[in-house]
Amino acid sequence: MIFKIRFLVRKSAIAHCISNDVCKKRFAGKPRLHCVIAIYVVACLCIYTGCATPIQKERIKRSRLEQGDALFEKGKYAEAFDYYKEGIPFIPLTYREAGGREYMSNTRIRISTFGEAQDDSGMVRKISVDTTGEECFYKAMDCQVRLGHYNYVLSQYEKYIDYLPNYSRMDRVVDNIKFFISKYEEWGEKAAAVRGFKLLLRIDRFSIDGRNAYFAIADYYFAGENYLEAVEYYKDIKLYFPGDKRIPEVLYRMGISYFREFNGIYYDFKCIEKSTHYFKRYLSTGDTEYRKNCEKYLARINEIEAERIYYKGAFYLRREEYSTAKMYFEEVRNEYKNTPWAVKAVQQLQKISSEKQ
Repeated sequence: MIFKIRFLVRKSAIAHCISNDVCKKRFAGKPRLHCVIAIYVVACLCIYTGCATPIQKERIKRSRLEQGDALFEKGKYAEAFDYYKEGIPFIPLTYREAGGREYMSNTRIRISTFGEAQDDSGMVRKISVDTTGEECFYKAMDCQVRLGHYNYVLSQYEKYIDYLPNYSRMDRVVDNIKFFISKYEEWGEKAAAVRGFKLLLRIDRFSIDGRNAYFAIADYYFAGENYLEAVEYYKDIKLYFPGDKRIPEVLYRMGISYFREFNGIYYDFKCIEKSTHYFKRYLSTGDTEYRKNCEKYLARINEIEAERIYYKGAFYLRREEYSTAKMYFEEVRNEYKNTPWAVKAVQQLQKISSEKQ
């Protein structure tokens, strides 16, 4: 870019104006004025095409910050925002590296190597964003908060929160996000509140705010009958906070989530198996709040399993494979005595024995 500009300058009339000889001939008496104008034009081109030196850029950003501060103090937040915005370096130089570090951090958390994950998470924020530019970002967002543009601020946090290196300023961001969440909940905008909770997870998933955010997001998906999404967050809660007093409730809700994802006896039975697993784990905790409901679900699962085995026997009975059919009916009779299918299985066994005779 610098070489292109130099080339253009050499070939342009500005280059001739800068030359003392040409200035004396064409602009006799006023060479200095035209030289100053030409240099100013070239400097502007350099600044706006990214060729300004780091010192020049810092001066520009510092000037924008000071102008924004003056307007901010007067309560002119919209005007202040325009100045702050010009001082924000929105494109970090190591964006791709930061994204890779973030991915590695999440992977290592999954395999429980928390120390290495924390190192990677810290590296995400070590990027080329100067202090002045970062301060412009925070103050620009403060302007938008005061103007009531909560969705805009939230979208900017979502876009850039992982690439702000000064972690000590995150308290300011967290306070804003919690304020947005309270407003969204007050207005009944639960989906927007969940966006805020997800941001809190990205800032610090192991903090008290992060823990509460996990529960809020999981419960939101559970209430909205998006059970598989809810299960993913409940799994993280179980992994990261195994000693939390709400873990029995988490196990119970995971059991319900898998149970309600079950589509019928002719489909994949893994949901029922997982549901049984988590209901039994809940009972093993000794918690009593959901015990009765849990036992009802397990009784219903027992009936579903009996029904599935019964219809396997009926399938082989229609094909007149009596020995195989008898095996399934006997399993229902012996293993699922307290279900209606046990009575039906006994009837089918009597039918098979009479047909054999």
